[in-house]
Amino acid sequence: MIIEKSAQVGGEAPHGLFYVPMNHLMKQAGIPDSRDEALAWMRYIGGGYNTTEFMEAFVDNAPRALEHLDRKAGVKFRISELIDFWAPYSEGGWRLNEQIAAGSKTRGRVIASVDPFPAEALGSWRHRVRLADDGTYHVFGELLEGQEHNPGLGRLTKGATLGKSIGHSGPFRDRDSVALQLWKKRLGTSKLEELLKKDEEQRNAGAGLTGYLFLAVINRGIEMRTETTAGRLLEENGRVVGLVVSHGGQEEVIKANRGVMLAAQGEDYWRLAAYVGGAVGSKSVLQGGSSIRVPGEPTARGNYELRMRHSLVVNRFGERFADEGPYQAAGAKLLDFDSHGEHRFRNIPNYFIFDSQLIEKYSFVGRPPGETEGLEWLAQGQTLAELAQKLKLPAAKLEATVSRFNDYAKRGRDVDFSRRPETLGALEKAPFYGVVADGPRHDPLQGLISVVTDVNGQVLHYKTNQPIPGLYVCGHLQEDRDIIGLGYQAGLHCAMGSVWGMLAAEHAAGVRNA
Repeated sequence: MIIEKSAQVGGEAPHGLFYVPMNHLMKQAGIPDSRDEALAWMRYIGGGYNTTEFMEAFVDNAPRALEHLDRKAGVKFRISELIDFWAPYSEGGWRLNEQIAAGSKTRGRVIASVDPFPAEALGSWRHRVRLADDGTYHVFGELLEGQEHNPGLGRLTKGATLGKSIGHSGPFRDRDSVALQLWKKRLGTSKLEELLKKDEEQRNAGAGLTGYLFLAVINRGIEMRTETTAGRLLEENGRVVGLVVSHGGQEEVIKANRGVMLAAQGEDYWRLAAYVGGAVGSKSVLQGGSSIRVPGEPTARGNYELRMRHSLVVNRFGERFADEGPYQAAGAKLLDFDSHGEHRFRNIPNYFIFDSQLIEKYSFVGRPPGETEGLEWLAQGQTLAELAQKLKLPAAKLEATVSRFNDYAKRGRDVDFSRRPETLGALEKAPFYGVVADGPRHDPLQGLISVVTDVNGQVLHYKTNQPIPGLYVCGHLQEDRDIIGLGYQAGLHCAMGSVWGMLAAEHAAGVRNA
């Protein structure tokens, strides 16, 4: 049985990304990989803070988990067709076949998408399964043709096409949003409705992945309870034997013969484990990311805009501080702290600066390219000095920074931070725009609360450090430092959730290699 607090199912499946070394799709495509190489890369991104037992468990079981979801659950995964985009720090380097660390691969380990999912297969659940993990229409990406509209995405493999889920998030799913209304103005009502209908009928990215996964739940006859809140765990003789839930104001006791898995995140869920003695910890957020908050939109926008040509990011001193492309690069620099002068983070807040060429060429915050209507929330200036004044930045420093960046863009080489050449574009055309960008997605001092498990996903007791029988955790709630260390790898958290979901289920059932 699956218990879901909200009215819809789907949770988080960002972009449908899975990071899986030695996966079966790599083998089918003739891309070589090995256990030793995969472990070497895990050690590199972990910075020495991950542990051998957990790394080996991931590397040894991730291919099996992915293949199970593909062949037994019917999830139609696609290997990434991009050579070097989806890696953190760009696994494999900016240039093809350049190895920046032992065990890195230029292509194959990231499963970046799924075949479009037919929504009608969900039957009566069709409108209760989330359409998109990030609340946006991905379908608008197909209107933006070519690399020019998808800056910084790396190079496509020979004969490949760019998937809808990559590089463009589109307008939010709000019929009154400015971005969607501008698309309506550009396309006309009938064309817009045709696109939105297609988006729902043939689901892509996270919405497609969610559809495949939930169809597997339906086909197996697994009971699904929505709008049901987990209240507390039941214990007998030190073993978790069930869960008290509430629905519509009524409590119900649900017994569990094999075990209870907490596969959610947030305060409510780690507290469930803690109340029965589960060990918890605080994961420091060592890599965050900047994002743009658009008035009227429910969540912030991030990595797509910040890697566009004709743009850069500066701190309050008017200085660049990192490669703006992969948010992992800039995210680590957000923690630079001035311990003597102003005694604060040097790069929080930061400022996204760009010129009119970006608006003309790209789908800025989900809008049609070239649309300038409704941008009054941005600071604007006919000169960089005027823009700096509005943002309260040092004008001379900002002008010098942009001049230096423009020189790099014309030479095709970022000497300071090695930003990918294809993402470089000079800022030369007025008006110039700027906006304050958010800092890390989480408070860098607060971190995240996680639950400590053994290699089977069993929750460990805070006193004995022994497993609590019948209680398991996977996903974002699981303490992941042993697995990933201090670094980041795109698609790794989705894969970890699947791996430890599988390992926990097999342990609860008393089987292995099921």
